[in-house]
Amino acid sequence: MKYLNMKKVINTLLNMRHIASFIVLISAPLFSIADDTEIYRTDATQGVQPNVIFVFDTSGSMGFLPDSNDKAQGNKKSRMDIVKQAAIDVIGDPTLANLNIGIMRFDSVESGASPISGVKYYKSSVQNNNNQNYKDGGGYVLSPISDINDSKHRNSILSAISGLEAGGTTPLVETYSEAIRYMRGDDVKFGKKYGKTEYVEGGTVLVQGPSRTEDIKECRKCSQWTGWGFLGACFFGQITTVNDSYCSDTYNNSYKWVVTGTNTIPGEFYEEEKTAGYAETSTAQYFYMSHPDSYNKDTGKYISPITNSCQKNHIFLFTDGVSQSDNEADDDIKSLLTKLDSSIYTNKDGISTNCKTYGDNYEGDITNSCMEELALAAYEGDNIADSLLLADSDPSTESQQSITTHTIGGFLNTDSKSVKPILERAADYSDGIYSEASDSEKLKLTLQNLFERVSADATGGSSAPVVAVNALNRLESSEELYYTTFEPKVVTGWSGNLKRYKLGSDGEILDKNDKSAVDANTGYFAKEATSIWSSEVDGNIVTKGGAASHLTLDRKVYTYLGGASKTIDDSLVDVNLSGVIVAATGMTPDIFDTELSGTDFLNMLKWASGITTIDGVEVARQEIEDPLHSQPIILNYGTSTNYNSTLFFGTNSGYLHAIDTYRDPSKNPKERFAYVPYELLPNINMYYSKKNEIGKTYGLDGPVSSLIFNQTDVDAGTPKRRFIVGSTDKAYLYLTMRRGGNINYAIDVTDRDTPKYLWQISTASSGFEELGQTWSGMTPVFINPKAIGVDSTKKSIPVLVFGGGYDPEEDLTSESVRLGQSTGNAIFIVDAMTGALLWKASSTLAADLTISQMTNSIASDITPVDNNGDGNVDILYASDIGGRLWRIDLFSDGTQKGTLLADLNTGNSVTNNTRFYTTPVVAYQGNENKGRYVITLGSGYRAHPLVTNNQDRFFVLFDQITSTDETSTKNALSTYKTKKTSDLANYSNIASASDDAKNTGFYYKLTETGEKSLSDSIVANNRIYFSTYFPNSTSNTSDLDSCKAVTGNARLYEINLGEYNPNKPLEDLSIEVTELKQSGIPAEPKIVFPPADENGTGGEDGGSGDDCANMAILVGSEVIKSDSCGSVSKSYWSEL
Repeated sequence: MKYLNMKKVINTLLNMRHIASFIVLISAPLFSIADDTEIYRTDATQGVQPNVIFVFDTSGSMGFLPDSNDKAQGNKKSRMDIVKQAAIDVIGDPTLANLNIGIMRFDSVESGASPISGVKYYKSSVQNNNNQNYKDGGGYVLSPISDINDSKHRNSILSAISGLEAGGTTPLVETYSEAIRYMRGDDVKFGKKYGKTEYVEGGTVLVQGPSRTEDIKECRKCSQWTGWGFLGACFFGQITTVNDSYCSDTYNNSYKWVVTGTNTIPGEFYEEEKTAGYAETSTAQYFYMSHPDSYNKDTGKYISPITNSCQKNHIFLFTDGVSQSDNEADDDIKSLLTKLDSSIYTNKDGISTNCKTYGDNYEGDITNSCMEELALAAYEGDNIADSLLLADSDPSTESQQSITTHTIGGFLNTDSKSVKPILERAADYSDGIYSEASDSEKLKLTLQNLFERVSADATGGSSAPVVAVNALNRLESSEELYYTTFEPKVVTGWSGNLKRYKLGSDGEILDKNDKSAVDANTGYFAKEATSIWSSEVDGNIVTKGGAASHLTLDRKVYTYLGGASKTIDDSLVDVNLSGVIVAATGMTPDIFDTELSGTDFLNMLKWASGITTIDGVEVARQEIEDPLHSQPIILNYGTSTNYNSTLFFGTNSGYLHAIDTYRDPSKNPKERFAYVPYELLPNINMYYSKKNEIGKTYGLDGPVSSLIFNQTDVDAGTPKRRFIVGSTDKAYLYLTMRRGGNINYAIDVTDRDTPKYLWQISTASSGFEELGQTWSGMTPVFINPKAIGVDSTKKSIPVLVFGGGYDPEEDLTSESVRLGQSTGNAIFIVDAMTGALLWKASSTLAADLTISQMTNSIASDITPVDNNGDGNVDILYASDIGGRLWRIDLFSDGTQKGTLLADLNTGNSVTNNTRFYTTPVVAYQGNENKGRYVITLGSGYRAHPLVTNNQDRFFVLFDQITSTDETSTKNALSTYKTKKTSDLANYSNIASASDDAKNTGFYYKLTETGEKSLSDSIVANNRIYFSTYFPNSTSNTSDLDSCKAVTGNARLYEINLGEYNPNKPLEDLSIEVTELKQSGIPAEPKIVFPPADENGTGGEDGGSGDDCANMAILVGSEVIKSDSCGSVSKSYWSEL
């Protein structure tokens, strides 16, 4: 939010001018994602194909009916029938592509059916009764992992699935262990036996694969669905059938595929080695049950399907019950677990280095199974050395090849429910999904969701975390840097954190040990770095260390249910007279939109309050969910010489966190409170019970702003901007939601121990009918009430200025002409104290200022300018999604003028359909007698950053109407003609452009395919800094071999305007480009002034001359040293 209120600055270009401040707050996200989340959920065609091994439960209970323990007979379908058909339908669907898939099954020796009935088998070459393999031991590879795009392989898998039969016990953990051994390339263990049997190669025959059923789907629209995917019912509104394209975005909850019937697809004919199999021999020998293509017969080791350092690896583990006779892998599992750093597995619920699975005599306890231990070890450990891979994206560094496990509990009943928590933890500890399915449709949907997850996870993405930055820099001395981090997933449950680092005197970002915290090769936090609040190395691991590691059991997590005192103090849980935690008064399942009840509902409330249970003991849940776009701010309380700080930021789980940060880095952070607005209580359920569902949930995801004021000054009509909350001051926070909803909130944080609810604004509020998703930050400014028609004797009042927000209909279009919108197409001014609407501009006749051409949503912040330097804002600049740039003048006589400064959307092709999601940054350039406002902004389709058919540009426009005389300004505006792109100079032909064009402005065509400007720019010292993003080209094989392939590339541009000279416009114009190391959408650049070290180097006087500031540019976690001397007084810089 840029606020100008000082106009006459000699030969200086600033982007903010107002009363002196000693704070610069860097709060733009390092990765600013809109449903720019698509850069993290792209399909496998853009990366290395992931591996999936599907483990089938073939135990005897799979022959039972789905809803009982009775054996299926006659024409009734067994559990195995249902699972096989669902798997055949999903895997046989030709749209399932770009994956490597294989299948495994349980052993069936005990049933006498395999390999040859009547032949005795042994665990080794010792042939006696004690060593006889009389039970099912583990499982084996039935079809090795290979490319599902190969029709022969697909049909071979379908045929193998079709041939599965139920029989034997449930060696669940042993088979899971064998799957891990296969992935790792370890010795074949359970897939090998000893006996009078050999495997005989067969010939090739033509066979027809099994038929499959295919859903007939229609794309339908409903205002509010009650469920997800194909199972949803319309809760509110009428169902209508729409074009299929509307369902292409699975993250838009208004459009769903609805199954209307099924088709039967005959199986394909293919060649298969049909006669291969087992034959009895005269002498005993070792032979393999696992497929011959899955192992090397010379070494006895599996052939690992992991071939690339960027490859994702998944196991689908399906079972219908508790394991039996299943402990022969335990020692191997415990060995893998203890190879990890003990901090990884210590104090994790259900994890033990002494785990024990059911044995031969059913000793042990199912709740002590080693399954969770194996899932954790396979995910957190490195499963294959880089030297054994066919492709390594970074040979200089040993990468970690993790395995993610997804578990499916099928047909669970009273007898088998005890396996559920084990399956849940196994998935949770390995970043997987746990699902339950008890019928064919649910099982098909589960498999479809899992494969979608795997495909979307095939980013080949860097293991470096995705972070948003919030850094507090007191310009004279501060070294504090704060980063809010988040970990993107394709499911709802994204994780986050808040971490602290240090800004060194040379501009380098340092860790707790004063070592460089950033990897020079990736632009992200180095693996060996230790953030200041962490007790051990946390590197680029989002969930490790940071503020989350200091959350305590006595957290104050509140909502507000409407109490008369307005105090935000409604707890989610309470403690009864017996000392037992219970649901607090008013906490009912309906306000959380959950079907949970009883103990399950209470457990959710505990989780939401920061309480979890480990081995029966209640401990602090040290987790924070994702702060995706929320721009954190810091408020300082006290005096200029003695103050303490609290950082506020929102998350998509619905929380506003208030974290005391402390200036002393040796002190750990302390959460003062966390507030969940009433409307966002259902988000808790989404992150708790539906965290593994495909999709993204949004909450408090928009900008947070603040106003510190003295009530006496406000009452007198002479408010002054304050930057420290003194003993007689008040502090208000203003919260927005972005994609989380269409509500703005205000809360009072004057007393941080007793926060109070003030008010909220929504589309349902009178006068706010145009309000869309609240993307635009509420910018606090002072204004002359008469200028907006408010009858008041006060000279100045505090107000909030914000845009109408975002219309999600814009997500669904790739039109060649811009949409006309009636949502978000407004500018609002409200009373900062009460939220009352004071003034509105929109296209409607009911607006205070009707502007007929204002027909697109205004999602970005509004830029206020104090043109005459009297402390009150009198010009507002705004950009809209339709490619327009607006100027609104507020005159002291109570009139207002809306001017379309520029319409930069040519609208005749998809290529030139210009969209502005960024805020116009405004700066004054000139001298005492003549000057201009420099307006900078870039274009780009923020909702779809991967599109490549738009030609985006960065624009610099010069607004010459800067007179402080209102009559002169009105006359100039009355004759002003809206500028088009063709009226501006083209940078590529700047030398031949006319002076008129150059005095109007210029544009720079972004050169890379799909390159976009998606974050705000910043201006200082006649220089403009802006970042861009462009996706990787799928035709560039070097890109696809890189682990950051899909998330894309980032750049920083520096435009040097030169000195202001209207007679020789743009004479010294130049542009420099820096290729950033980071991938993904870069943040808004920030200017920082590194503090002086002990020798006085750096800091304000660390450059050349007494007035020179040692300036650096911070883009997320990357620092770019600037050769521009920060010669302007740093007191001009501030962030509201």
